Amino acid sequence: MKILRLIHIGLGLLEGKDWQEMRRFTLKCLRDMGFGKRSMEGMMHEQVCEVRKYLKKNVNKTLYLKPILELAVINSLWAVMTSEKYDIEDPAKRQVMMILTEGIAEQNILGIAAFLPWLAKLAPDYTGYSKGLKFLGAPEGLFREVIRKHVETYVPGRERDFIDVTLTRIYSTTDPKSVFYGDVGMRNLHYTLLDLFFAGSDTLSSTLGWSFLYLAVDPKIQDKVQEEIDEIIGKTRLPTLEDRPKMPYCEATMAEVLRKSSFVPLGLMHTALENTEFKGYFLPKRTVLLFNLYEIHHNKDYWKDPENFRPERFITEEGTFRKDDHVMPFFTGKRSCPGEQLAMNEYFLFFTGILQKYRFALNPVAPKPYLGPRSGFILCPPKHELLVTER
Repeated sequence: MKILRLIHIGLGLLEGKDWQEMRRFTLKCLRDMGFGKRSMEGMMHEQVCEVRKYLKKNVNKTLYLKPILELAVINSLWAVMTSEKYDIEDPAKRQVMMILTEGIAEQNILGIAAFLPWLAKLAPDYTGYSKGLKFLGAPEGLFREVIRKHVETYVPGRERDFIDVTLTRIYSTTDPKSVFYGDVGMRNLHYTLLDLFFAGSDTLSSTLGWSFLYLAVDPKIQDKVQEEIDEIIGKTRLPTLEDRPKMPYCEATMAEVLRKSSFVPLGLMHTALENTEFKGYFLPKRTVLLFNLYEIHHNKDYWKDPENFRPERFITEEGTFRKDDHVMPFFTGKRSCPGEQLAMNEYFLFFTGILQKYRFALNPVAPKPYLGPRSGFILCPPKHELLVTER
């Protein structure tokens, strides 16, 4: 069924035997995009500045930040993939945004259809099949059109973005068994774009939303973050990726946001490619697997006080950042998210770039937002407003 094909984008159903070839290529492109780190930073800096301009116009007001953060994140991601601005006034793109917002807000977008697909067409509305097609299918048509335009304007040696770099690889591939060969390569490009778009749009804007909310709840942690920003970056120049290794407390705070929020609590569905035995359990081929990342991130036996927001848990006695493998928002192993490095770099630039100039506090006349666990495919921050002040 089409919905199952879409559900498994990037999870092992790329066409061609050596799917890791496509994954390795994507990872390399996301590291350097073929244009160098400076160009990627420039795209993101532009969006950071746009957010800062918006906040400056609304200083000393209470704001719901998610819409502006979401548009800024999608704009930078879209520029990396397509070398274009994601024009929200474009009717096709506006429709995609509306459908994605509606889909993310829906707590059980895939519903029964994900686990009992034979029921999907018998009761499409009840099982979530109709909503799933609408949610997952909206960007599919958009990317089909974007790829078509790139094919028409492609010039060898003048690659503009991720799509052009991939087209170069497809056009130069002569091995029929390759994941980049001919029509198979074009379909794999299509699925990879969808994967990156879904993985990078709402997730990062939600993570930034959680970040500013947690810091508003605990101003002392916000103070420490901003002290480190002032010490390493200063108050005038924009943050760069070269600053990131020098800022262990910011890195630790970002890790704690990812752990505490667990914004994708069950990760993405995976599929057993073969009959498998695991710790006494038999998993038949094509078994759909879900993983309770929320429990891993909140296991009291390991974290001791998982209910507390405490970046210091990732700081060593020497004051350096300590990465912990028990934090796995991008999953782990062969099927971990290929966009992890791009997402974390983008997260750092937005996080430090905004906090360099602005502070956030809870709305003094509104109830404190509920920060505890709840259901959902993606755990967006509870709707809230923050008071924005200029530093």
